[in-house]
Amino acid sequence: MPDTKKLEERVKELTCLYRISSLDEKELSAGDMLGKSVSYLADAVQFPEYCVVEILYEGKKYKNGHPGYPNVNIYSEAHTSKAHKLKITLHYKANRETPGKDLAFLKEEQAMLSAVSKQLASKLNWIEAKEELDLQRLTRNRSYLNANIGSWEYDVKNNRVHLSEVLVTLLETEEGLNPSSEDLINFIATEKERKRFVEEVKEAINSKESFNTELVAKTGSGEKIWMKIVGEPRFEGSLCIKLFGTVQKIQRRKQIEKALSQRNQFIETALENLPIGIAINSIDDGKRVLMNQKFSDVYGWPEKDITDVDTFFEKVYPNKVYREKITKRIREDIESGDVSRMSWEGIEVTQKSGEKRIVNAKNIPVYQQNLMISTVTDVTEKFRAEKKLKENERRFKALVQDGSDLIAILNLSGEFTYVSPTSTMVLGIEPENAIGKKMIDFVHEDDQKMIKDIMKNLPRRRRFIIKQVRFKSGESSFKWLEASVTNLLHELSVSGFVINAHDITERIHHQNEIKKALAEKEVLLSEIHHRVKNNLAVISGMMQLQLYDESNPAVQEKLNDGMLRIQTMANIHELLYSTKSFAKLSFRDIIEKLAHNITAAMSGNKEVDLKIESELVVLNINQAIPCSLIINEVLTNIFKHAFKKRVTGKITISIHQKQRKVDLIISDDGVGLPDDFNLGDNQSLGKNIIKILSEQLDADFKLYNSGNGTTFELHFKADDIPFIN
Repeated sequence: MPDTKKLEERVKELTCLYRISSLDEKELSAGDMLGKSVSYLADAVQFPEYCVVEILYEGKKYKNGHPGYPNVNIYSEAHTSKAHKLKITLHYKANRETPGKDLAFLKEEQAMLSAVSKQLASKLNWIEAKEELDLQRLTRNRSYLNANIGSWEYDVKNNRVHLSEVLVTLLETEEGLNPSSEDLINFIATEKERKRFVEEVKEAINSKESFNTELVAKTGSGEKIWMKIVGEPRFEGSLCIKLFGTVQKIQRRKQIEKALSQRNQFIETALENLPIGIAINSIDDGKRVLMNQKFSDVYGWPEKDITDVDTFFEKVYPNKVYREKITKRIREDIESGDVSRMSWEGIEVTQKSGEKRIVNAKNIPVYQQNLMISTVTDVTEKFRAEKKLKENERRFKALVQDGSDLIAILNLSGEFTYVSPTSTMVLGIEPENAIGKKMIDFVHEDDQKMIKDIMKNLPRRRRFIIKQVRFKSGESSFKWLEASVTNLLHELSVSGFVINAHDITERIHHQNEIKKALAEKEVLLSEIHHRVKNNLAVISGMMQLQLYDESNPAVQEKLNDGMLRIQTMANIHELLYSTKSFAKLSFRDIIEKLAHNITAAMSGNKEVDLKIESELVVLNINQAIPCSLIINEVLTNIFKHAFKKRVTGKITISIHQKQRKVDLIISDDGVGLPDDFNLGDNQSLGKNIIKILSEQLDADFKLYNSGNGTTFELHFKADDIPFIN
């Protein structure tokens, strides 16, 4: 389309939008406005002579003709605030006059149509609201006349107030008087109430909402009466142009409310101070009438959550099966009319927090007033104490008579005063054959001195654990027992020392077998580490021979690096061979040997000052090997690059451990890292080895320039080591 043509079409569209936006919804009806919009829309398209506009709103159609045989169409829909549907459709009709014409709507025309539908919906919103308001006002005016309620209206622009005849009578002012807003406010009895009223009116205007307030007014005769004032603002654009509303005399209601309030306050005070929970519900619909705080506390649900009986059951008995069971029982008891059945004990309820409580509840019907009074007391602690006592009795019987442990009581003389029936199962001794006899006579002679020492000091101690003692079983055999002896001389029901013992004979035998097997495995494991160390030494030697035969410096360097890595692992296996523990290694020894080996192998004619700062650091083999290999990579890298064109250098290795955290720091005073150095690239085997081994240790590491050299840091947590300060 030529630019001139495009411009003409845009002018049409803008003209249409302007003409529709200029329609005054305050003066026009919905039908008039939509009828005018039809003609405006028809003029806004490319081919107005073929365009049929159809608007559908509230079941009515507004159009400028019949579409005939629709060729193409576009439409747009919108909804008003009352959910009334507004649909606008544009047709290009096909007939004998249009053959060969390219009748198509532009996308700009669709956009215009969408804008128009939204604009018309907005105007219809206002018309609908006005109609609704007019209807409400008519209805309200009729009600005011019957209820003796006066109305008022305030013209904000002209500061004029209009009062209805009813309101003139209520305020006892002169009929026909047109007071200002200040005159009207002066009818309010106190300055404090005047300020409050003014603030509420301002808030209503700011929020564009109605206000509702109650205050004391002073009539023309000086009488003070309670008034209820309701009002709402009317706006023109963003400007408030009018306030209107009603005034009702509520003096009688206030007097009744005061009397009821005083009575209710007395009743509520009494109810709130009762030691039991009380609630009152209507019998017919179950709605809550009253509930004191104690009732809410016992059931653990706030009053706002329990509005009626059904809600109460759902909240207090959340388990459906239990709820159906308990509510069925309660409803049947209530429906029986037998007051003696309306009392329930030991009912489990669930509080809002999820805590379970036990209550006793009772209902008292007052049929004449359609009320049911419910009382409740919390008996959870009493119920739990009784339940615990029964459980303790059952537990005592199960432990003492039916358990697997031997329970016995000794007096101060060391004689058995009680022996549980389990002695037959544990030791093969009948209880009656031990009661009255001294315990020491049943102890193996090699253990008697230990037991005598324990019994001598026991009266001054609360409890003593005997880890293992041999006790007579039958006539000549003995069993290993583990026992605890508790001093209960102060308990009148016991008056002695309670022994709780159980048979550990099989465990002792098993431990002895494990110790023997462990000793054998340690010898074997030591030999394995020795052989691994020797094999690694052979491999290292072979690589050294290969090194002597190589003339290529790059190959020599790689062979030397590999030889040092193998030597590092060999050193660890050598340390394992000579240590008593295969699980924990003194890493300080490994570092010293490793560092000196590398220095001797790589320093050449350079004088390198090696300083090692290390405290006691203990690692298992799974961490010692990767950590050692990392140190090997860092040190060999220092010797290769840090001291180029120098004959002296300094290397400091520091490793410390606090609790489980291990900190390793290696620094040199060399030339430092190049500007383009990137620890994360994958070009170097050494970098990859450090990265992979650090991941094995779950360690954090970094390499950076510091002062006149380079620093490498490694931080990780040690596994399976004792606490170290």
